Amino acid sequence: MARDISRHTTRTVFAFVILVGLLSFAVTYNALFSVAFILLCMGVYVLSYHLELGFYVMIALSMMTGWQLNLADYYGIFRDYPALLSINAPVADFWVVFLLVAFSLQYFRQWIAGKRQSIVTPGLLLYAFFLLSALVSLVNIPVVERGEGINYLFRFLVFLYVGYIVLGVNICRDKQTLLNGLKILAGVGVFAAIMGIVSLPLGLWTVGGFTRAVPFGILGWSPFGNVHILIAEVLTTTLPIAVFFYVQSEKKNKTAWAISAALMLITAVLTLSRAAILTIGVEACLLAYLFRKKIKWERFVAQFSWVLGLLAIPMFYAAYFILTNPTVEASQDARSHLTGIAIYLFREHPFIGQGVGSFLARLAEVDLFRLEFGDPLEAHGVVQKILAEQGLFGLVTFSVFVGYIFWRLYQRYQQEQYSIEARMLSLLGFFLVLSPAVFQLFNTQYYSSKMWIPIMLAMAQFTIYKTDKKHGKVFHSDRKPIVAEV
Repeated sequence: MARDISRHTTRTVFAFVILVGLLSFAVTYNALFSVAFILLCMGVYVLSYHLELGFYVMIALSMMTGWQLNLADYYGIFRDYPALLSINAPVADFWVVFLLVAFSLQYFRQWIAGKRQSIVTPGLLLYAFFLLSALVSLVNIPVVERGEGINYLFRFLVFLYVGYIVLGVNICRDKQTLLNGLKILAGVGVFAAIMGIVSLPLGLWTVGGFTRAVPFGILGWSPFGNVHILIAEVLTTTLPIAVFFYVQSEKKNKTAWAISAALMLITAVLTLSRAAILTIGVEACLLAYLFRKKIKWERFVAQFSWVLGLLAIPMFYAAYFILTNPTVEASQDARSHLTGIAIYLFREHPFIGQGVGSFLARLAEVDLFRLEFGDPLEAHGVVQKILAEQGLFGLVTFSVFVGYIFWRLYQRYQQEQYSIEARMLSLLGFFLVLSPAVFQLFNTQYYSSKMWIPIMLAMAQFTIYKTDKKHGKVFHSDRKPIVAEV
């Protein structure tokens, strides 16, 4: 009988159920919270009919982790719920939760209408082993802290897979949605680059005569935070997308993509971030290796000499800063101490670690670090983080999961039976995984949307291009295949 329910009837039923629930809720609790809850539910309900739009917003927000929402700032709304007042997270994560509810609502609505839908869960078994390592590690957390460890496991590790990967790949089911998402991500990168360039004449970060590109607030809105490394990560992730679209675009769009790529590259270097420069170096070396037999180097140098010339000045500037400024030495000293502490914690429990989410608590017990460097910081690197908290079990399972993604993408790129479009997007996906993976060897954003939304876009290709063989559509029929031209 469910198959006979019309779309109109389904909407009416859902609207009625939501209305009854909200009215009863409004009678029970404070008015401000009730109004906010009603508006939120209405928004989620509407969003369930426009999941692609919600997906695009998720992509745009994924890089803006500096834009935080603290529910304590809305005490009048949440005063009756003390647990909610303690929630402080990036707006991107709140949006992912709303989108996840909207997706579930849409799925349930389709199920009532008798329409079967499959849920894609790429790499689930491998990621489940990583989650198992986190679960096992909880035995080494003191009983009084174990609740925080469980909360960390669900808040970050489970949320990472369900909220970023599964949700994203199940909404992004066609080529156009994927391409639109990539362009939106590149647009955020251009925005970040412009912000970084604007910060230079403003002198927002100047130490010892050096000025670096940093993000900043606009009328109280700080989408990228105020630390140089946060904008550097955005630029290194979005740079490969701009290069990709430059190569694939028609002549009338090439100039815009070339300027975008150059702007991202130069701004990334001007952040004076060692992690950014190293990440770009790894990307460039790997790309040159993959295309070593296909690139006409004389033509390449002649065509892009202007970029190399523009890049030479900021590269010398960054190198001089890194070699001479005491700020770098202090930063390196702090990171060395953090790495040493992580290794010490790993040696205490080498197989299953100190417990997921426990690094900050253990670091707070090191009085010497606090005296020397101030408040505790996260482990500066995903390897140190996992080794300390989940031991070898965690590091191996995490490496296998990420390695599986690399292997799938590289394998499709190498298989000539796939269309040029499928192969080139797989290559781009490879760099979308590579860039945040390399960057997070030296940073603390390893469980954030900044790392995993780009990886989700790469993994979405597993399904979208599964059957895209050589008869599939190529981007522009008037262009020669990229594999023979670059």
